[in-house]
Formats: sequence, C-alpha cells, structure tokens
Amino acid sequence: MSAETSSGAWRRLSVFDDGWVELPGFARAMSDVRRNSRNVLRTTGVAVLAGVLTLLSSALGGPTWLTAIGALVVVAALVRNAWQGTAASMRNATQLQQDAEERRREAAAGHVVRMRPGAPRWRRASSAAELHGWLEGGELVAASDIVEVVVEPGDDTTRVRVLLTDGSRRTYTSPDDALGRLLGTFVDHSA
Repeated sequence: MSAETSSGAWRRLSVFDDGWVELPGFARAMSDVRRNSRNVLRTTGVAVLAGVLTLLSSALGGPTWLTAIGALVVVAALVRNAWQGTAASMRNATQLQQDAEERRREAAAGHVVRMRPGAPRWRRASSAAELHGWLEGGELVAASDIVEVVVEPGDDTTRVRVLLTDGSRRTYTSPDDALGRLLGTFVDHSA
C-alpha cells in the first residue's frame, strides 16, 4: 500500500493489526497497481465474453448482425484495453521518475531504509512493531497511539486523516481505495 502524506512525500505503508510502518521510497509507482489491474481484467473479461458469444452465435447459425456486433464489442474492448495500458505505462514511467527523484532527496537528507544488523532477511514480519524493529529509517504508527481515523472516499482518491494521542495529525491520500479499508480498521468502534 502506498500513499502521499500531508507533507507531499510518498510513503509505502506496511499495515498490520497493531499499526503500520511508513517507509520512504518508490511508493508512487505502486499507488495505482490495483486500479490498473482491475481495469485491465474488467476490459479483458468483456472482450472474452463478447468473443465467446460471437463464436457461439456464429457456430449456431445465429444472425450475422449479432456476430458483427459481438466482433465490434471485442475490438472496442481491446482498443480500450490498449489505450488504458498505454496511459498507465506513461503514468507509471512518470511516477518512477518522480520516485527516483524523491529517493535521491530522501537519501541526501539521511532518510534511507536499511535492515538492522541481525534482522532476518527472508522472513515476513508478523506485526508493525516487529517490522519496525528490523528496519532503520521506517516510522511506526502504533494502533495504541491512534485516537481517531477519518476515511474520506472520493471518486479518484481516498483520503485518511489520523489523530494520534500526542495531538499530532497525519493525512494520507491514495488512488488505491484499499487505503481506506486498511486504515479504517483502526477506528474505535466502542465509542
């Protein structure tokens, strides 16, 4: 998961039951992978369905106008898929370039993520605290420090505002609606 912070920096968020860890570096390029995948799968599904219906209509001796419409739908879906793929590729190239520039700025400021000596390299962390303990350069947001989470879904982006016990606030914005689902779980439902 990745999101833009209120300071304009992009962070990868590793979310667990006990909170999340903010990590700098190459987050923009990951921000709309899920959305791009859904669009490609949806359009491909339409093309496959229209193709199957066209073949069935043709094989069963159906009307030629139905076959022609099915073929047009297949072509339109494939053109749409190609257009979306090209637009996504151009956007991803720009995002990778912006990520590289931000990473250089972060490195110059001393904000680089490194594994701590002795940290396991091939094991998945089971909690945010554990992952944070393995890394240098990540920032832990513990669930116990969260007072309020407000999820503001939008058409193209989701914004999540977080209030912490020390009075500080964090704002995350992402084109991936999973941001709201994941961070929204930290809302206190007992109040």
